[in-house]
Amino acid sequence: MNIDIVSLDRNSRESLSSQFARQLRSAITSGSIKAGQRLPSSRTSAAAHDVSRNTVSEAYTQLISEGFAVSRPGSGTYVAHGLVATTAMGGATPAKSPPQLSRRGEAMVSMGRPIEPLTQRPVLAPGVPATDLFPRESWARAIARGGRLASGRKVEDDPLGWKPLRLAIADHIGPSRGVVCDPDQIMIVDGARCAIELILKLLTDPGDRAWLEDPGYTEARQAILHNGVKVVPVPCDREGLMVAQGERMAPSARLAYVTPAHQYPSGIVMSAKRRLDLLAWADRNAAWIIEDDYDGEFRHRGTLTATLASIDRSHRVIHLGTFSKSMFPALRLAYLVLPPKLVDPAAALRFALSGHTGVTAQRGLAEFIISGQFAAHVRAMRQAYGQRQQALLTALDLHFSDTILIGPDDTGLHMTGKFAAHITEAKIADALKRSGVGAKPLSAYFADPNYGVPGLVLGYAGWSEKALSEGVRKLASALAN
Repeated sequence: MNIDIVSLDRNSRESLSSQFARQLRSAITSGSIKAGQRLPSSRTSAAAHDVSRNTVSEAYTQLISEGFAVSRPGSGTYVAHGLVATTAMGGATPAKSPPQLSRRGEAMVSMGRPIEPLTQRPVLAPGVPATDLFPRESWARAIARGGRLASGRKVEDDPLGWKPLRLAIADHIGPSRGVVCDPDQIMIVDGARCAIELILKLLTDPGDRAWLEDPGYTEARQAILHNGVKVVPVPCDREGLMVAQGERMAPSARLAYVTPAHQYPSGIVMSAKRRLDLLAWADRNAAWIIEDDYDGEFRHRGTLTATLASIDRSHRVIHLGTFSKSMFPALRLAYLVLPPKLVDPAAALRFALSGHTGVTAQRGLAEFIISGQFAAHVRAMRQAYGQRQQALLTALDLHFSDTILIGPDDTGLHMTGKFAAHITEAKIADALKRSGVGAKPLSAYFADPNYGVPGLVLGYAGWSEKALSEGVRKLASALAN
């Protein structure tokens, strides 16, 4: 055997004996050292690599215990027989071929690769909160205090989530969002996407139909499709989801996903009549409604818009709230307010799928809410978002004048603009690429982009007023050329 096949790194944190064993193991599995071949004596190897004989002996003992080598008393240590090399000795590494995925995996992968994290997206990207204004020191103290309060207690693995956090959320959303519920109706999950996936697995079967606002939230559409459920794109008008149209398209749909407080991405608030019509449809057809209240707390003018759950009398609404916008995206905590009859089945499914959400962040968030810091942070963000939104409106008025019509702008972290004059989708896409801004084409949110309205979805919450103004200037310049 060529002694040079092993090369030891004395600066590595891995022990020398472990390096020795790992490299010999790799040589055996690749066929560089053949079955039955005698390994050099511990004395020879130790001298060649300037290590102690114990180091080599430990490596050989490890290989023997794993079955890669055998010891023959009085003769030495040999590579075990019956091992099949993963590549031919001296041969080239086989050409890389695509992995064999399941049909479901292929379908999910084809819907798109992961995009960059929210906090790394360029100016004007929708959905980015003001992480630059987040009170990091207060949050760090809340995490520390939450850990101290829990010290010595039994670690909870309740699939519904940590009870003190559920109590804190119930106390918060009662007065702020009009959602009066028992803490045991609340389930803590790992983000909004996880919440949607859980409900789909609980309440739908492949082949079922689900209403989705059109235009609508693309990640919800993907989650529905991932679960084998057919998306029924229901148009929206100035009153929100057109319930009568949905009933004509799919009266027996199993589920509807809606954003009534601030329709995504148009910003429309669902009218009272449409809300009652939607609830009546769900009641008649034993259907369910996922109400995603993703940014309902951030209303810049007037009072907060009521939630659908606050007027639900038939217990058909599943209220979804998230802390990704009110705190920061990496927190990955959201919650469901479940109708009483769904609590036990949802908890059982959650336990079967993933057990529970990690408690460290839950403890910190509970302390952050209970101490009043969360409410204070939300109030501060409402003011900041209002100012940043006004900066965006001013920049749009300066650079676009009458060429863009801005939709509802009383709530949230983004605005939608529709082009008053004719402009092609190709020109919009090219301008976005050349300007380097993160705004999205409005057409991308339609079930069929070819039938979308030429426009832009413009985020403003995550950037300073100066950055917003500069982003709009770059976009206007790119569209003009």
